Amino acid sequence: KEFRVSQAPVLFLLDPGGKVARRWIGASVGMSLELASEIRKRSPALSPRPPGT
Repeated sequence: KEFRVSQAPVLFLLDPGGKVARRWIGASVGMSLELASEIRKRSPALSPRPPGT
């Protein structure tokens, strides 16, 4: 599928197969929170770091 944008920031979140899972166009205050939330949903849970590291 073709996607065209004229001068706007575009960010693509790809699935493990390389397909676009989510797309953001432009910039907004809440975009970083939304992006972080999507990444957390799609990433395996991280173990807590050992004390002292």
